[in-house]
Amino acid sequence: MLRHRNHMIVPMVFAAMLLAWPAPGNAQTAEAPERGRIAATFGFGLWPDVGDIQPFPGGSFDEAGFAFDLAFHWPIGHLGPATVLAGANIGASFHDSNIRGVREGEDLQASALYLTPSVKIAFGPPGGRRLYLDAGVGYYGATIDEQEDDCFFSCDIYEYYDDDALGGYVGFSADFPFGSRGSGFRLTTSVQAHFVDFDDPVSLDGNATLGGPIYTLQVGVAWNP
Repeated sequence: MLRHRNHMIVPMVFAAMLLAWPAPGNAQTAEAPERGRIAATFGFGLWPDVGDIQPFPGGSFDEAGFAFDLAFHWPIGHLGPATVLAGANIGASFHDSNIRGVREGEDLQASALYLTPSVKIAFGPPGGRRLYLDAGVGYYGATIDEQEDDCFFSCDIYEYYDDDALGGYVGFSADFPFGSRGSGFRLTTSVQAHFVDFDDPVSLDGNATLGGPIYTLQVGVAWNP
């Protein structure tokens, strides 16, 4: 039942933001020049598949975890009133567990990493409040490992699972400027749904497999390089 409720997160938040967004007539006529955009966001990842794993040693993985994303995009053209930006996203979602490992005696952790060329379709004036529709396709990797606790520069890591595959994501993001448009820094929020299927079986759970969707909800800062 939880899985079906998760599928409603993206459209519900998207609809709420559209209702709150100002009408085009409220935008200022003098627009700032179009520039590139870099964003760093942090927040929550929701991975139903990893939460469904039932490992034979007992215990479970957390379906909710910590996620981050770095996005780099530059304008390449226009699509009607919207601006098209192209670039890439780098990010990951990390999920803890209460499953004790056999090598270091530490709890196992599951993680999903992605590196995706991507596009953003921007609505709104450069430097002002702006809504983006996002999509990307690229590399996805998944691991389950046990890491030495309290390590800094070097860690002993034992992997129980490792796989990679082609995947993609869709989502939306929004920028809200700090003070005047000329400041260059903006509060940004992002919602994404990642779709990927990994082929390798998860030996911890009788040949179960991992895949998407993986949902992320993040907040951070965007700026112009």
